[in-house]
Amino acid sequence: MSPLASRRSGAGKRLGIGGLLLLALLAWAFAIHHGIGPTPVKGATAWWQPRGFLTNWLQATSLGLWIDSPRAGLVAFSLPAALLWIAVFATTRSALARTVGLAAWLATFLFLFYGMGETRPQIWGFFGWRGSAVMICTAFVAAAALCAPLLAESWLRLSWPLRIASYLPVLAILVWAQRNVTGTNPMLPFAISPWPVVSFFGIEIGGALIAGALACVALLLAGLGRLRSRPALALLAVAVAVATPVAWVWFRLGTEMALLLAALVLASLALAASATGRVPQRTPRPPRIQVATRSTALGAILVALPILCGDFAVAHDYTVTRSKNAQQIIDALAHYFQREHSYPESLTELVAAKDLVEIPRPQVGFGAGDEVFSYQNFGSSYILEFSAQRWMQCAYNPPWSDDTASAEDAAPSTAGPPANPGDTDEKAASGSREAPADASDDERVHGAWSCPTKPPELW
Repeated sequence: MSPLASRRSGAGKRLGIGGLLLLALLAWAFAIHHGIGPTPVKGATAWWQPRGFLTNWLQATSLGLWIDSPRAGLVAFSLPAALLWIAVFATTRSALARTVGLAAWLATFLFLFYGMGETRPQIWGFFGWRGSAVMICTAFVAAAALCAPLLAESWLRLSWPLRIASYLPVLAILVWAQRNVTGTNPMLPFAISPWPVVSFFGIEIGGALIAGALACVALLLAGLGRLRSRPALALLAVAVAVATPVAWVWFRLGTEMALLLAALVLASLALAASATGRVPQRTPRPPRIQVATRSTALGAILVALPILCGDFAVAHDYTVTRSKNAQQIIDALAHYFQREHSYPESLTELVAAKDLVEIPRPQVGFGAGDEVFSYQNFGSSYILEFSAQRWMQCAYNPPWSDDTASAEDAAPSTAGPPANPGDTDEKAASGSREAPADASDDERVHGAWSCPTKPPELW
């Protein structure tokens, strides 16, 4: 047998063993999900619903303490998953298989974490299938980000058409997940949705932090790889790679876009310090540290790019909704108040009165949602609200006025014209009479928003 055929045979055997181990790991994760997860109130009626058989068995034995004090249970039931993933990693070189295995391990840990304890199973039971879906999706997002260097190395072996065809769907899904998800879905009890957990904690926090860490590792590897050829530049790269996370923690630079931009810059510097072109077949293979630098830096870029695109899309939607669409309604309400000396009962009256051609809608995502502005009339005041991505709920109140002042100004005057008619028109147009003492000058003139001009940083 030729050496090439021997290598192919060995690779096939490793792939077969790794595949079997991966199936065993997925089966273990499935068993933990069904055995630890809370049984639905009406009983499990579908194949994907938890049964709670493992919880019931533990409670009937001396190991029942694991349910309320789950540390021992977390270790005992997640350890087999960890060992199986290590075995998968060792027996196959498939980046996809390693990523799926890591996702199964992380999902197993999440199943155990939310299936054991005094209150956490209630959270899982409250959300039902959504809770299971959120844990699985979060595990896959984290695993893909952590395995980005392995995936990037495999990605580089593809031709450019295949690279684009394989990456564009991933980019589109991540941008969609960030841009199209809110945490204020009225169709769910208590208007709480778990879906932003994936987009916010999984993608925007977890993915951003992992991208930043990978970029620092790539720059560190690039510096170590150039110690002999260019020691001064290498030491500078190592210093920047080490100092960046320290400075980020020390100065509490938790802004996500800055972190992602820094990750892109650092990863680009690492790529520039390593060979990025294809190596001719007859030349010696590049050093391992050079290959690791390239794959790690590219992995950081591939993780950071879609998250950054999604952040820009979210910021654009928020700005358009708050500063344009909502402002159209606010201006129309001011004109209506100036003319009628009261606010309408509903926004449709603005269309009937031709103050608006149509009622604008909040811009969330790609227009597939049913988000609308919420409006409540309080006589001399009102509240206008809209839901934005993540958990943001924005509310606007017009310049403050009391009912007495409104009634007096709205009533016809018998004592002659006011000393300065322009003052009355100005007040009516803004809907204000007298601002409270603790209100800012901007709130006295323009009203008050509960959310800032730019989307607030939630971490």
